[in-house]
Amino acid sequence: MSVIHTIISTFIIQLFGAMLVFIRSGKRRKRFPLWAALAVGGFVGLYFFPNIPRVEWFNFEFLVFFIIATGLMWLCFDEKPIKIVFFGVAAYAMQNFASALFFMIRGFAELPRGYSLGSVFIILTIFPAVYTVAYFLFARKVKAGDILHGSRIPFLIMSIVIVLIVNVLGLFSISEGLGRHNVVLFFRMISCAMALFIQFGLIEKERVLRDKETIAHLFNEAEKHRVAAKDNIEFINIKCHDLKKQISALRQISNQKEREESIDEIEKAVMIFDAIAKTDNKTLDIVLTEKSIQCQKRKIDFSYIADGEALRFMNSVDVFLLLENAIENAIESVMHIVDNEKRIIALNISAKGKMLSIHLENYIEAVPVFDHGLPVTSKEDKQHHGYGLKSIRYIAEKYSGNMEVSVKDDRFILDVLIPIKDVK
Repeated sequence: MSVIHTIISTFIIQLFGAMLVFIRSGKRRKRFPLWAALAVGGFVGLYFFPNIPRVEWFNFEFLVFFIIATGLMWLCFDEKPIKIVFFGVAAYAMQNFASALFFMIRGFAELPRGYSLGSVFIILTIFPAVYTVAYFLFARKVKAGDILHGSRIPFLIMSIVIVLIVNVLGLFSISEGLGRHNVVLFFRMISCAMALFIQFGLIEKERVLRDKETIAHLFNEAEKHRVAAKDNIEFINIKCHDLKKQISALRQISNQKEREESIDEIEKAVMIFDAIAKTDNKTLDIVLTEKSIQCQKRKIDFSYIADGEALRFMNSVDVFLLLENAIENAIESVMHIVDNEKRIIALNISAKGKMLSIHLENYIEAVPVFDHGLPVTSKEDKQHHGYGLKSIRYIAEKYSGNMEVSVKDDRFILDVLIPIKDVK
């Protein structure tokens, strides 16, 4: 068997393993075991694939095997073709990086060509190590729905360029007389590494854009909510005023028993007036009042000390969205706690020197898992939930501030610090 055919034989196994690293999160088709068995059979069949003539500087066998392997992956996973191609190109780049590293080490070790015992040992060490690093750096971070909704044309162009460059460099590095050409091998490794970072950089870019679109949508919804909540508060104020007059009128009822019963009912109705916040900041009053009423209904002890004047420099929509999300997250966490003594939320909003401090604490049942400084949402729909804290951080950074979350003694703590700007 020639050097090229030997490389191709191992290339099939290496590419198959590389694709498994990236495609593991894909949605499996129905009757997956059957399709998987057919795919494995297809990979085995590549060993008996007829020889394909190669041009002096290009080997079509690598390209054909890559296309067939990508098709076999599509057979097993119910994903869009663009996602399968994405993972296929990533696997191809990763396999070639590991292959170039192997040839370079073999050259430094001055091992003979072919697959001696020393070469096999290097392969069994290098490839698992590279694949493991690639998994933690790239594959593990890919989430469902991440793949290139708006960058398809740039990605397809980049994919063609990656495959062509890697193919040509791969052929040069294993050709007679060039097997130990470390410059070519190093450039091949750099090309593959850059390809992976660019690929997954595109995903991260789209993820950021999608997060911004979602946050913009939340801002729009928050403005609608703020207006509706303001109307509700005004309605409550009017009703409370009318009820007070009715109480005064009912005291003129001659029947003592009827009079007292009516008064008791009306007084219970106006107890909601105690929940109305008065902080000299209308937007803050709306949020605190609405959340106080919500907590009363759910038997949650919500206490707050709030300096409305400290928030005066902020846009009303930002104030509403920040506090709405912060308190709502706390309510969702506390409402599942059975122990009444721990159904508590405490909020403090104050000015500390020239800094606005927003401090919120609530008890939690279990310590959350953190990812990039934020707790991972426990909701099933992870694609559309979990934007509450992201929007809070976005607003804090908008005003040159920061947000931090932590857990201490089964309490979840949210801290937001923002420099106070003079209002002109």
